Amino acid sequence: MGNMNNLIFEAFAYSNDMESGVNVSGVSDKISLYLKNALVSLTSAKINNPDCDIALITNIEIPDFFLKLYAKFKIMIIKNEFDDFNFGPNYSWGLAFYKLCAIKAVLKKDYKNYLMIDTDTYIQSSLYDLWEETNYNIILYDINHRLSIKNCKKFNDEIYSFTGQRKPLTNYGGEFIAGNKENLTKFIEECKLVFDEMISRKFITSHGDEFIIRIVAEKLRAIIKNGGGYVFRFWTGDFYLSSTCYKYNAVSVLHVPDEKNKGMIKIYSYLISYGHFPAIDKIYKLLHINKKPFKYFIKKVLKHLKS
Repeated sequence: MGNMNNLIFEAFAYSNDMESGVNVSGVSDKISLYLKNALVSLTSAKINNPDCDIALITNIEIPDFFLKLYAKFKIMIIKNEFDDFNFGPNYSWGLAFYKLCAIKAVLKKDYKNYLMIDTDTYIQSSLYDLWEETNYNIILYDINHRLSIKNCKKFNDEIYSFTGQRKPLTNYGGEFIAGNKENLTKFIEECKLVFDEMISRKFITSHGDEFIIRIVAEKLRAIIKNGGGYVFRFWTGDFYLSSTCYKYNAVSVLHVPDEKNKGMIKIYSYLISYGHFPAIDKIYKLLHINKKPFKYFIKKVLKHLKS
């Protein structure tokens, strides 16, 4: 490994005094959970993109059990300290900023193109056409929030507080960032400038790395393109938001934030037991993207009985 043009990678940082995502707030062993998710995600990426290198960037010492599994499935592990974009302890979504640290680290590696994706993803097809896009643009994912949505309002209020401008910014997510070395170098340099200003002003955001990403995307908008043709964020919990784009006009990357401790773990168990993934229709079912979870219908019935 290491002699290919394209790197697909994921970032995972852990610290006892730093906050992770709200989707795993009740999980006791967060390290194992994320390592299982990343194993599923990166293995699916490698199977469907054998001409790409695959890596996990992390600040922790990986337990021997997972080291052997990652080696078995041809996943590189790159150790990198959380030495930048670090706001310190007790900062909301503090660990999420490690993604930016990881991007900065991999740009030192000898690749032409890079794609960073979240660990709670399943890659179901080749990304060969993405690399054609990265010849020209940085590809980010527009999560399509209208201005009246509560989180969007809160974000725009924070942007106004930071920049003094009321201009709404595009709500790009942090789960998918692709580009070539030159463009991503510009991107991460601009991210560092925003971070440094936040530190100097003691500015706090509740939107994690996406706060910085969106500001920089606006500044570099001439080379930013929406990656909605490649990735979709499926919500599969009490708030259920899905799409037929898992199968029709299909995206490659299925992002399933609510399945970290459910569907992704079931796929992990299957992979470890059989050495391969289940059929793709089974994947859709396990991730609840083509059918709502049974508990959704139970809650609906209970709500009806109470009314």
